[in-house]
Amino acid sequence: MSHVFDPEKLKVLEDAGRLEELPVEELTGHLVPGDVLDLGCGPGLYTSAVAEVMGGRVIGADLQPEMLDRFRKRGVPQNVELVRCIGRALPYSDGALTSVVSVHVLHEFAGDGTLEEVYRVLGDGGVLVLVDWRKQEMERGPPLEHRISVEEAREMTSSAGFSVVEERPLGPFYLLVCVNA
Repeated sequence: MSHVFDPEKLKVLEDAGRLEELPVEELTGHLVPGDVLDLGCGPGLYTSAVAEVMGGRVIGADLQPEMLDRFRKRGVPQNVELVRCIGRALPYSDGALTSVVSVHVLHEFAGDGTLEEVYRVLGDGGVLVLVDWRKQEMERGPPLEHRISVEEAREMTSSAGFSVVEERPLGPFYLLVCVNA
């Protein structure tokens, strides 16, 4: 059961306070230098922050054109390329990417073949960093029935071929670091 973010609420995704609650270093500390994909980039808050830290090419991918349009209006860093695509059909060859990061969107693509596709486009030793909402009642985030528990996320990533190398809570979220072995 997926839950797609309502573009009418875009301001929430652009709030710089999100970077205090989930510092970009929590993501970039695990990424492999090279071509990095931010899957479900939205209006680019984390994509831009990752691009600044990593320095190499970062690809911001989102299904919703409104998200990419908003990203363009905010300004796209020189080392960022924007792509409109669905996760289960990424426009990259096998092993083309070194890392994929996805912040607060696993619940949007869980079970649709996206994780298997991410596994395909990551090279050997490629890293997938997932952050999503804990499956518990809280005032913000997606509805509880759409959330994916850390246990479910671990099972999904393992079923897609990944090895989970780190798993931990991050406030109202959880972090899962997976390697394409």
